[in-house]
Parts: sequence; C-alpha cells; structure tokens
Amino acid sequence: TVVFTPMRDLAGVLETLEEVAPGAQVVLGRELTKTFEEVSRSDVRSMLASIKSRPAEERRGEASLCICLPSGGGGGGDDASEDALDLDVREKVSQAAQRMLSGGLTRRDTTDILASLGLAPKRELVKLVLEASKDSKLGDRE
Repeated sequence: TVVFTPMRDLAGVLETLEEVAPGAQVVLGRELTKTFEEVSRSDVRSMLASIKSRPAEERRGEASLCICLPSGGGGGGDDASEDALDLDVREKVSQAAQRMLSGGLTRRDTTDILASLGLAPKRELVKLVLEASKDSKLGDRE
C-alpha cells in the first residue's frame, strides 16, 4: 500500500500503523524529484523513532510511504467472513481508523491500509471508516 501524506502528519500515521501492524516494513520517500530527495527503509517502529527525532524544519513537505506487511499476517481480504469481525476487533479497527483519519489520511487510504491487513471484508471496512470519519467530524475527506 502506498500513502501520500504531509511530513507533519507522518508520525501519527506511523503510530497507528505500528499499533495495527507492528511487523510492517516501510519505505519513506521524502521530497521526491527535488534537490534534497530522501529515501529510507526500515521497520515501522524504527521509522517512527527516526521521524520523531527530527527537528521541526525537517518535518515539512510531502512524504510517500510504502507499507509492506509481513507475510502471513491477516490474510483474508475480501474472502474473510463478516462474522470474523467480532466486537473487540471492530472497536480496534474503528479506533485505528479514527487515528489515521485525524493523522491526515483520506478515507480511501485508511480503508486500503486496513483492508491490506486482512481483518475483514473491504466492504465492512468501508462502513467502519465512514462511521469513524463521521465520529471524528472528518467526513468531508475522501
């Protein structure tokens, strides 16, 4: 999954990703096609620590984040049973969606990230993300 986000929102996106997919590997492209282009790769926890340690002036501009999930994690995609989304998982997914949306991700990017984890059918996740965006008063972001 590829996500485009402002650098100022990147720490929040990575915090949420670490919570829902702690084994994920990420590739960060910063200021691509510009003089000070930067590309780095690490696990989500290390990338989060690196971003948080940067001075504020280095947290400007645009970021492209490629998220690579560990093999065998989740699995299900659209074939997962809707019954598999129990109340505990539904609550965790809703909370993660709210954090991603408040971190600057669009509803579409949030849904794609959650769907790539294989926790539930995408159509169910679309509903949960839409509910989360209304709860967070972020419903105007597609």
